[in-house]
Amino acid sequence: MSCTTASVRTARRAGLLRLSSAAALLQSFQGDPTQAPPQLWYQRLGVKPALSLWKRLGRGIWWQAWTADGQNYLALPAHLLTSSERSKLFARDLDGLILISADALNQQHLEQWLGQEGKAPAVVSPLQDACIRRLDRSASVQWRPEGLARLSGALSPLLQQARHGCLALRMRGRQLQWHGWVGPRDFAAAPPSLAVRDTFSNPELALSSLSTESGSNAIKPLLQIQGRNIGLLMSALISRQIIRQPLEQFYGLGRRQRTQLLQSPFQLELLPQTPAFFQAGVQLQLKPEAERESFQTSLDAIGGRLRDQGLQLMPAKAVLWTDPLTQEGTVAGGWQWLQLPSNQSLLSIGLGMAPAQQPFPPLLPEKTADLRLILLADPAQIVRHKLLSGSWPRVLRQSSTLQLSLHTLGTAGEPEWFELRGQLSLPVSGTS
Repeated sequence: MSCTTASVRTARRAGLLRLSSAAALLQSFQGDPTQAPPQLWYQRLGVKPALSLWKRLGRGIWWQAWTADGQNYLALPAHLLTSSERSKLFARDLDGLILISADALNQQHLEQWLGQEGKAPAVVSPLQDACIRRLDRSASVQWRPEGLARLSGALSPLLQQARHGCLALRMRGRQLQWHGWVGPRDFAAAPPSLAVRDTFSNPELALSSLSTESGSNAIKPLLQIQGRNIGLLMSALISRQIIRQPLEQFYGLGRRQRTQLLQSPFQLELLPQTPAFFQAGVQLQLKPEAERESFQTSLDAIGGRLRDQGLQLMPAKAVLWTDPLTQEGTVAGGWQWLQLPSNQSLLSIGLGMAPAQQPFPPLLPEKTADLRLILLADPAQIVRHKLLSGSWPRVLRQSSTLQLSLHTLGTAGEPEWFELRGQLSLPVSGTS
């Protein structure tokens, strides 16, 4: 690599670092001169300049950045535009990048935004460096909490372990695959000793698949998740006072019980309920590390609250609750203790349906020690049942198969950042 090329790349990465420190969402794209320029290029550059610059970019990388309030900016390599071309645009230099706004007001907002947020950190952590390298050389996406909240909508409280993230994307046949890192804290806080694998890793596939049904009458789950501890999903939600206080006051889940609950290995299925009073039901199985009796007190307290709210206990092997205001026999939920061959007790819970009568087949390969969570989903069916909120990309909402896995980064003690791998099947139309 020549000194000139190296200095251009260094400057560009410095600009990306500043931009990534400010943007709620930052995405990099690879150019394709065989295709027409994206609409954003026409909108920001005009038709003729867009066509000329798109051809000049070739297979190079360009970027789009979004602020927390939803405004977006086109970012191009600084060397791509001449001084004359820049003078005709609402453009702003940022080290090795040119940021292009929609109009003068948008550019004024950009100046204020970068002045407040876009400061390069004094020290770059391994996670930051790995992410910037991905954004500089391949199709990738980086997000901060504001960007994740806009995408995920009501699901945001369950995704707190991934409030900050950076993923590289690639195509393999009709599979869109990703590999990168997520964590509850800013990547800048990651320690210098953190070992980050910068090579793209294949998705970790589950032991079973949504496409495999156990029988001709089996209900295909909309979603399956298995994890080493349910705190990966629920810790941020349960720590909120508005949820923590009633758990303590009404359901007997004190601090010790909540800690034991969050440390429990779990498996969850979301199942369609059509036709039924509920659109879908949840079956959850927990393997508490504590003795069964310590949870039974909380279950008894929950039963008392459900009875006070008008639900009725139905005679059955499991504890089943029905709602007299719905059609007769509609199960609102319940629970049952299952005995495992290892003599451990498995707590099987149903919400909007009866609990499962048998332990779920495992999804997690036991041999993979660093694998903390695995998820399988049918996003298209979830959307069809009106169960997916937020502004997720259309390519995800139309996919029939989504798989992802969460791995530790090899840190001592409880990990704060994770490696995330996954893939989804592209719809036949190929729309995005």
